[in-house]
Amino acid sequence: MAKKTGPAPPEYDSNGVDLTLIQWMMDMTPAERLETLQAVVNVLWEARGTGAGADPPSFRQVVKGLYPREQP
Repeated sequence: MAKKTGPAPPEYDSNGVDLTLIQWMMDMTPAERLETLQAVVNVLWEARGTGAGADPPSFRQVVKGLYPREQP
């Protein structure tokens, strides 16, 4: 496949969002994305010193904790 020529795409959008990180994630498969995000959760879990010896939560559990459902 031929390499594209022309100006390089911008690294940041007008809001300061790092577009290279978005492209990096989009170049991964969904499984690779989850693996990467789980690695971040693991590092944060260890950095907090939470639950010595306890397993870190899954990425799914973290997201559910960020967006709890309202109880009626």
